[in-house]
Amino acid sequence: MGEIYKIAGPLVIGENLNKPMINEIVKIGKKELFGEIIRIFKNRAMIQVYESTLGLRPGDKIIQTQEMFLVELGPGMIRNVFDGIQRPLKGDSVFLEPGFVSLSLDREKKWEFIPNSNLKEGDMINPGSVLGYVDETNTVKHKILVPPEVKGELVFLEKHGSYTIEKTIARIKTRQEIKQLKMYHRWPVRKPRPIISKTAPKKPLLTGLRVIDFLFPAAKGGTIAIPGGFGTGKTQLIFQLIKWSDADVLVYVGCGERGNEVITVLEEISRLRVKGELLDERTVYIINTSNMPVAARTSGIFSGITIAEYFRDQGKNVVILADSITRWAEAMREISNRIGDFPGEQGYPTYLASEIGNFFERAGNTINLSKEKGSITTIGTISLYGSDFSDPVCQAAMKVVSCMWALDPNLAYIRNYPAINKDLSYSKFIPYVKDYWDDKGSWSNYYNSLLQVFGKIKELKKLTSIMGKDMLSDEEKFLLDIDNLLTELFLKQSALIIEDSHRTPIEQLKIAELIITYYNRGIEALKKGILLEDISNKETFEKFMKLKTMRKNKYLKEIEKLLEDLVYIDVKK
Repeated sequence: MGEIYKIAGPLVIGENLNKPMINEIVKIGKKELFGEIIRIFKNRAMIQVYESTLGLRPGDKIIQTQEMFLVELGPGMIRNVFDGIQRPLKGDSVFLEPGFVSLSLDREKKWEFIPNSNLKEGDMINPGSVLGYVDETNTVKHKILVPPEVKGELVFLEKHGSYTIEKTIARIKTRQEIKQLKMYHRWPVRKPRPIISKTAPKKPLLTGLRVIDFLFPAAKGGTIAIPGGFGTGKTQLIFQLIKWSDADVLVYVGCGERGNEVITVLEEISRLRVKGELLDERTVYIINTSNMPVAARTSGIFSGITIAEYFRDQGKNVVILADSITRWAEAMREISNRIGDFPGEQGYPTYLASEIGNFFERAGNTINLSKEKGSITTIGTISLYGSDFSDPVCQAAMKVVSCMWALDPNLAYIRNYPAINKDLSYSKFIPYVKDYWDDKGSWSNYYNSLLQVFGKIKELKKLTSIMGKDMLSDEEKFLLDIDNLLTELFLKQSALIIEDSHRTPIEQLKIAELIITYYNRGIEALKKGILLEDISNKETFEKFMKLKTMRKNKYLKEIEKLLEDLVYIDVKK
């Protein structure tokens, strides 16, 4: 036991501690506030406190726990809302009193445990083995795993029945002792859960957005950054990803965002249904709003990724959405400045890039200890002041992510959703998802054709800004019409139009085929002397635009009809 020497906001300096260790959890003051040791100097230690330090005094006691920061992993996490240190927030108020102690998982609720029929007493049990199953929700079948550090002979496995998570469901005889296993176990958040190996991504993470899936695809197990200024649609894009990404489990980490935005996210997710199933039934929430203690933001990110790893170990495809990485970095900056660390660019700590890297590098496609395959796709939003992409947080993230969807305020202000700037965005996953898309159709051909058209449009706009449109040839004017069509029919996708808010890979391929075919046939027709107004006119544009509000069962049929009409475009008079 030690005592407080000095207090500076969320930072406490303790002295006379007994052999303190880095990342050790301590209880501070009469209310036993939750704190973590982050620096040690001889007999003194710096402690970041995850709760309000109001009322603390020098001389107050500090109790050491000899444990690192652990989260509880087991049934009861899905549909639950936690703060950064995994205290449940559901109840009369989401504002917890300092020193409030609550068990992360419900100890009274009973779960129907179905033992693994392939196991019997006397079997050798390895880390990550499946002891049984719990249907946590209608969507998530929760596998009860042997903790990563337990190995030995199975001497007891509980029969089928309803039990609380405190019930001993298995006993394993190790070399040292007989381990009593329950439905849950604890794991330190800063320690990655072990795996056998990582594998290359193969399958895309489909979102239903054409500009993402077709031009800048993400892959399951990938790392993605979404930088953008304020009001560019980051939250709306997060909604789309939550709603349509084909993930088994979602982990939403609201880190330092405005309370009203977080409430909107929670309310929207609780109402949404995908394929008849409530989205809420496969989602875990970690929430630290902007008015919560700053230090808790630094832990919420790692609590979220640890929970994601736990579900990945069950062979699930997990998506973790961190909104936002910037608020997390700002929390690190505040703590770092109070400690007295040498500041880096814009006052951020010099270890900023390392911490961001530690978070994103825990993503990936893996072969788990149970020999099952799983994945974690990590998506982080970055708030840019003045949409400055040279921001240190953005630059640090760009060094470690494989995909970036850059949001442009100029596109957002003209209601171009999603406001993804195709010149600043990129994806390194194209070689990995190419086979998937080519199996659906001639994706490579249309992808390359679109890139060529976008390149021509970019050069033409530079020329037009100098010369004006009057000096352009008919082919160049037609290219500008194609630009308008691409923007309205391909790049823009209104979240308010149900029919157009989500498109399948086949639908995306067909609309790309339609636009590219129209462009190629139109250029051929112009070279044969057909007038521009016979090829590109209001009537033609309106035919194309009707596709945006067309129901899915008519969408593909109408595109095929328009493609047939394009065969005769060069014989119009």
